[in-house]
Amino acid sequence: MDAPGLHREEADAEPPAERPAACLDPTGGWYVNYNTATEAFVVFPGAVFAYPRGQDPHGRAEGRRRAQDHACSLGIPEAQLDWRD
Repeated sequence: MDAPGLHREEADAEPPAERPAACLDPTGGWYVNYNTATEAFVVFPGAVFAYPRGQDPHGRAEGRRRAQDHACSLGIPEAQLDWRD
């Protein structure tokens, strides 16, 4: 039973990345990253990057590079682009 006023949503297996993208402050260099069993997600204000984990080394490297390039365009220091995928 949920507490009064608590709203619970059922989510698909793949988390909805668009929600944090819409909520992140566009100033300050914030991003969120998370992984499913098969994909890595890197979420910036207004932009979501998803790429395969493990099974496709070229796709993983290309997806990670695109996310890192976007992060650099936002002024996020390279030292902070250390998410795991």
